[in-house]
Formats: sequence, structure tokens, C-alpha cells
Amino acid sequence: MNYNEFLERIKELDFEELREDQPEYMEFVIATNHLNRLSSILESYYGAAYASPEEQPSKQAQKYADPNGGIRKGQTLYYLKSGEVFHCALLWPWGDRKSTTIKFFQGEKKGTGTRTERVWQRITRLLFNR
Repeated sequence: MNYNEFLERIKELDFEELREDQPEYMEFVIATNHLNRLSSILESYYGAAYASPEEQPSKQAQKYADPNGGIRKGQTLYYLKSGEVFHCALLWPWGDRKSTTIKFFQGEKKGTGTRTERVWQRITRLLFNR
């Protein structure tokens, strides 16, 4: 399955809220009782979680997650690198445990620039559809 097929399968899920839907970045909220179906899709694309909620995230997991909000214990990170492109998924359970925020993002591993440059690139894409 390629990344576009993966995203199409994700879009079949029932979202509580769709916050962002761009090819490079997708963010939504899903009811926790739908996580089993989501996890099956995630594992079929990414394989096993890079950082699971039971463990303290490694420095490398934090490095992967930092550009899009970071990761801490209790959260999940999936990571897949394909050539110079990487794909990540972050799962952030809410305090009430009824909902979970999900973020998918992709980018180029090489020459990604500073965090400030990435933020400006994202703003430019959102404003000017580039």
C-alpha cells in the first residue's frame, strides 16, 4: 500500500472532527472506541509502533515528533522512512480517554531546514496552496 492509498483508508473512518486534510499533513480526532480499526490500518502501513504509550519515548522518537507537537509517555508514534521521504503518525489520547487526536505528516529527510523554515513553508502552502 502506498501513502495515498493509506490516507484513503484512513478517510473511511468516522472522525469526530477533521482539523486539517492536506497531502503533507492530516489531523483529526477519533473516538477511542474506533482505535482498533485505526491501529490495524496503521500497522499495515507503518509496521509496529516506533514509540508505544507504555514507554518513555527515546530521544530519536522525540526528534521525529518535535516538528509536529512532540511526544511523551502515554502517546504513540509510528515512523516509516522510504528513501529521502519519511512518514509519521502521532496518537495523542485525551485526558478523558474518550477521544484521541491523530496527526499524520510526511516530509523529506534531507534538507528539511530549521523548525522556523518548516513553519514558514507550511504557512506558505496553506495560504497559497503550494
